[in-house]
Amino acid sequence: MKHKKTITSIIKIIAIIIVVLLTAIFSLSYRITKNKDWEENVIKTIKDKTNTQEKINYINYYNNYYIYKTDNNVVVLNNEYQEVEKFKSSDLAENKDNYELIYKTKKLMYEKSIIEKNKVTYEYYDAKTYKKISSTTLEKE
Repeated sequence: MKHKKTITSIIKIIAIIIVVLLTAIFSLSYRITKNKDWEENVIKTIKDKTNTQEKINYINYYNNYYIYKTDNNVVVLNNEYQEVEKFKSSDLAENKDNYELIYKTKKLMYEKSIIEKNKVTYEYYDAKTYKKISSTTLEKE
């Protein structure tokens, strides 16, 4: 009888672990799908509003600006999808570390986020030279 209770307990624990793992997997899958849907919707809207025919390879929304990249250009749009700036892709420094491309203080930059235990540091690099411009640290009290 005691042996049967042990097996039942083990089966319950395994079932709980499986349910938790499946929930985590489905939750992650849902988030990835939602992000992909967001990207596709924004790309479609940009193409409709700007008549862009080029394939958009990269999109980021930062500080009320849409930054998108094609094979030939990097374009910054405001919230009304009006062009603010346009750069040739070839003028940008290689984004070796895959940082986010942002538009801040009327400059195109790469942003590196460093998350530590009680603080977050943002480092900004010039998009054309890849030289560090500045950094900002936020600490939790």
